[in-house]
Amino acid sequence: MKFGGPSIVNIATVGGNICSASSEDLLPVLLVLDAEVHVRSIHGERTIRVEDFVRGKRMTDLKPNEIVVETSFRELEPGSACSFEKVGMRNSLIIAFVNCAVYLKLAGENKLCDEVRIAFNRVNGKIPQRARQTEKIMKGKKLNAQSLSDAVATLRNELKLTSDFRASEEYRLEVACAIFKRAVGRCADRLAGEKILV
Repeated sequence: MKFGGPSIVNIATVGGNICSASSEDLLPVLLVLDAEVHVRSIHGERTIRVEDFVRGKRMTDLKPNEIVVETSFRELEPGSACSFEKVGMRNSLIIAFVNCAVYLKLAGENKLCDEVRIAFNRVNGKIPQRARQTEKIMKGKKLNAQSLSDAVATLRNELKLTSDFRASEEYRLEVACAIFKRAVGRCADRLAGEKILV
């Protein structure tokens, strides 16, 4: 993953990035990995899921007397894979038009989608979120061109994107669907050794 620039990358931390509550590249990845933030104060420690920790644009669940001491997520289980895709004017020093992270876990002889987590830098708000309706439509299905097409149709209805000086709503939606298919395809290739027509 490429983001920031040399001066940022050399001093940035994952915890600081999360606490800024504005990371559009790192947060989708942490969301699909179901990552947790560990915070500490003189009163004790708390563990909070990243999804619950980031409450809004530049708003977190961090209390004034707390600091983030660790961020963690479970190692990928056998039969699971994760992929990240990003589209922007440059790889660094600019916010992506759209990015997408996908986590898939296949199970059983038919390799059905046992766990599905999908996140974008925008779904229907101002912070990275999971696309839960699209996750639901994929769960329990076999990965193939038809199930992927159904997922994309759901995603088109779920995403509520907006236009700004960097890109239009229509462009963002088309790019989001394209990189979502690419991310799922990469996961499928790693897990089942099968190419999905995207």
